[in-house]
Amino acid sequence: MLEQFFMKYVWSGTGMVMVSLPILSFGATFPKIGQNDSKEIKVFDSHVSERTQYLTTARILLISAADAIERLMSSYKEIVALAGYTHRVAGMLKVFEETAKGIYYKNK
Repeated sequence: MLEQFFMKYVWSGTGMVMVSLPILSFGATFPKIGQNDSKEIKVFDSHVSERTQYLTTARILLISAADAIERLMSSYKEIVALAGYTHRVAGMLKVFEETAKGIYYKNK
């Protein structure tokens, strides 16, 4: 449960902070008080929309990557469990074969 929490929220949150800080702070030029230059305000609005688009794209990619990594980790755990079960069943079949041949011994 703790591993899933870290995979789902902590790493995604850390990635979002790492991605969002440069996007939100890069090129943030605010119009100065007292200036009513419409060209500067239009440029500022353009930068905001581009940065918002980059942030949204990065967020979607991070969520998809976190989901994929979580699935890989879960799949790895399931494959290891399956390998363990397979090893035990193979050992059981070996004991059955030895028993059919009349070989009895106790494992220590």
